[in-house]
Amino acid sequence: MTGADQPAPPADARAELTQRLTEWDARIIDGANHASAKAFNLGCVVGLLPAALIVLLTFLLTRFSWVGALVMAALMVMALILFANVAAGSAHRNTIKRIAAAEIEPELERALSELRLDRSDLIEIAQAALPEGSPLRSYLDLAEPAGAATEGSD
Repeated sequence: MTGADQPAPPADARAELTQRLTEWDARIIDGANHASAKAFNLGCVVGLLPAALIVLLTFLLTRFSWVGALVMAALMVMALILFANVAAGSAHRNTIKRIAAAEIEPELERALSELRLDRSDLIEIAQAALPEGSPLRSYLDLAEPAGAATEGSD
């Protein structure tokens, strides 16, 4: 049975799922932003003591040259920002995956059964309702079963 043979889901079920999808997407974005901010702050704080020690060591090894210490301080600030950004990016990606799989997926399955919709309806509604770069839309595109894309081509 192809997607064209199935009756279209009721409009109110589609509207309800659309609303839930946008709420879940916002929840994923909020959680990921919070986690990346915490990771960035932690990355900066953790690196402060080693950076200060390296600057002090540079000051001593250059025979009390303020120029050498200032150059090293600038390099340490850039390294701290780079490290903190890498940590924040990793936390952002991992939090999106964790929230989507552990929190949103069970709610999504319950909503589909409540609204009497199937996974193909979900993908169709998500593609229409969510913006192109949305984390929930990306998760659903990746989580789509491999056979689902080829069923309609037979």
